[in-house]
Amino acid sequence: MLDLDGFKKINDVLGHVAGDKFLIQAADLIRKTVRKADIAFRFGGDEFLILTLDLDCDGNASLVERLQQSVKTWNQQNSAEWKSTMSFS
Repeated sequence: MLDLDGFKKINDVLGHVAGDKFLIQAADLIRKTVRKADIAFRFGGDEFLILTLDLDCDGNASLVERLQQSVKTWNQQNSAEWKSTMSFS
């Protein structure tokens, strides 16, 4: 499970339309980062669940690293006011 850090602030400061766009972009980033065999979906609010198939702890740790790098790259390339990180549980 992952949580998009700072999402509430985006909604509060920039409005719900900006928040919706942010969620769409975050979902697209997640979809592009996970493997085709994995299942990723929005769980609620700013939380996403990723079901990984046939991955051990090291494989899941690698996925977390890839997601964190994808977010870091996205933040660097994104000219919009919103930036984010992800927390994992």
